[in-house]
Amino acid sequence: MARPAEGSLRINAQLIDGTSGLSLWCGQFDTGQDRSLAAQDRITERMTTQIEPAVLATEIERVQRQRPASIAAYDTHLKVLALLGDESEPSNAEAFGLLRRALAQDPDDAMLLAHAAWTLEHRIAMGWPGLTDNDREVCLDHARRGIALSRGDATVLAQCGMALVQTGREYATGLAVLREAARLNPHDLHAACSAGIAIAHCGDLDEAEAHLERALTLAPGDPHGRFAHTGLAMIAIIRGSYEQALAAAASSLALNDRFDATYWMLIAANAHLGRHEAARASLDRLRAIAPQVTVATIRDGQPLLHPDRIETVLVGLRLAGLPEA
Repeated sequence: MARPAEGSLRINAQLIDGTSGLSLWCGQFDTGQDRSLAAQDRITERMTTQIEPAVLATEIERVQRQRPASIAAYDTHLKVLALLGDESEPSNAEAFGLLRRALAQDPDDAMLLAHAAWTLEHRIAMGWPGLTDNDREVCLDHARRGIALSRGDATVLAQCGMALVQTGREYATGLAVLREAARLNPHDLHAACSAGIAIAHCGDLDEAEAHLERALTLAPGDPHGRFAHTGLAMIAIIRGSYEQALAAAASSLALNDRFDATYWMLIAANAHLGRHEAARASLDRLRAIAPQVTVATIRDGQPLLHPDRIETVLVGLRLAGLPEA
């Protein structure tokens, strides 16, 4: 429904479940004085990026309620997204178990392969215990197969490209895959986040910042925004802007309080500012959710094309008292 409001155009939109009649999402958009096609495109973009998480959440709830034992590819996809959103080590392990079962039945499903690569890449990046004989090799095998079968799916490419950069340290190839994912679907939050984080480690910081800011513009308040906020916090630490890093990390914490990397940034920024009590408080919280974490486990899981970048964070963690190994 569109209504004129003091010279501008206000659009009220609502998404209703056709089966239950329940409202899944509603939103309001103002064009201001701009009635151009560009303004219409901006509203369309905002609507689509806000509607998708609402539909996805409904589908996840439905499959968990109606088909809890299913290992069909789509059902597994939804269950894995719910588990990985929890950001805990046990949920990550459970997600990988579901993916193993589903891939045994459908080994050439690109999305399942991408999720499996993403799950292991995240474990390695966080320094969590392994799930296979060689998590790195399994992760990279899934990533390469996922790319080969992706057919231009931006989400698949984003997850697999991140595995190449983060786990395989195949920087040139991984960055090319991630930039292509962001180009193929400029509305994909995950593609924007992944490209931004990888480039923050391995490329131009301004380019990385643009991708991460773009991600937050696409879907403000989406839980996946924790990756973008944490990436921006890391960029701020690299630049020595520690107050800015704390603000970005706090925004991430508001979306998910179990993301290990958010605490790395809070600890490091506070330590660099000499706020040792605040740094130790965040360190205590990190140890509560990741008791095996050390400086070495974090370093081992990160891209090292420019090792000084993650080293700036690691220096702060050492100052706060995180053990080396």
